[in-house]
Amino acid sequence: STRLYRIWNAIIQRCNNKNHWAYKYYGAKGIIVCDEWKNDFMNFYEWAVANGYSSELTIDRIDNSKGYTKR
Repeated sequence: STRLYRIWNAIIQRCNNKNHWAYKYYGAKGIIVCDEWKNDFMNFYEWAVANGYSSELTIDRIDNSKGYTKR
């Protein structure tokens, strides 16, 4: 249960779990997680580490109308 895992899990939950409190702001509005990340935490982890992840940073979407993806 690392910080990065908790971040990934929160992204997955708010985009896919209709019972999550934030789903109405994400999943219900069509915000998705790319298949590479949705189905495999290690893909997300490797991308984050390769792109300078540190515990002082957050992960945000560049365009709030689009989903979570490495592109």
